[in-house]
Amino acid sequence: MPRFYRRLGLSITTLACLALAIIVSADAKGPLDVEAALAERIVGDPAAPVTIIEYASFTCPLCAAFHTGPDYDGLKKRFIETGQVKLVFRDFPLDNVSLHASMVARCAGTEGYFTRVGELFATQKQWATADDPTADLAEITGLDDAMLTECLSSTELSDGLFRLRAQGATDGVLFTPTYIVNGTMYPGSHSVEEFSEIIEPLVADK
Repeated sequence: MPRFYRRLGLSITTLACLALAIIVSADAKGPLDVEAALAERIVGDPAAPVTIIEYASFTCPLCAAFHTGPDYDGLKKRFIETGQVKLVFRDFPLDNVSLHASMVARCAGTEGYFTRVGELFATQKQWATADDPTADLAEITGLDDAMLTECLSSTELSDGLFRLRAQGATDGVLFTPTYIVNGTMYPGSHSVEEFSEIIEPLVADK
């Protein structure tokens, strides 16, 4: 071992661990992967016979009521977790605050995405009316200052989210929430019982 490292009392193993830590740290703070951030967000079996596309805005009170009340949990337990339905979440930002929420939620990664969606809706009244919503959004999603800045300054990401909204508008979406179930549009709020009436005949036909 070189004399310099012996003077510092560092072993080869210690040096290797330090090098690995530096590599891991650099990777964790790497550049934003916009393609991954814009990837489709799906909960449920991709092969499920029924697809529900949900167009939602993070500042939409009715969207928050769905995700934080009994209807989403009921839909998940009765149809998603049983492999009958997959839910595709598509952002339909209604304002700059909801756009920033969509960006931050996606920048935080795919793992735990729907948990973050639930947390954002559960705390909507807190951050949506705050003087500085981005501070609350960063705390909820766990982004550090550097990643938050990179995320919110990404025009590529914001343009991609606007394309998602444009896709919704092309499909006929006018407001949130709007659901498309196997190609048929259902605007407005829907209870789990109403979803059941829509889903069960579709499952029976498969």
